[in-house]
Amino acid sequence: MKQEELTIALLKSEWDLLQQSVATLKLSVLKCQTIGIKEFYSFEELESFDSLTSKFNRTSDIFTQKVI
Repeated sequence: MKQEELTIALLKSEWDLLQQSVATLKLSVLKCQTIGIKEFYSFEELESFDSLTSKFNRTSDIFTQKVI
């Protein structure tokens, strides 16, 4: 395999990983949107927001460090 083909294969792999990460991020966004903004949150709701921020961080890391 040529170097160019290896590079393209690696980029495709990283792009697929990014797409999977975006899909799970979208699910977390939808879940947190249903919770909404309020004065007090249950522990489970706080865990949902924590998961959202973690998934956002992972997705942005994949994009900036692997795709770009």
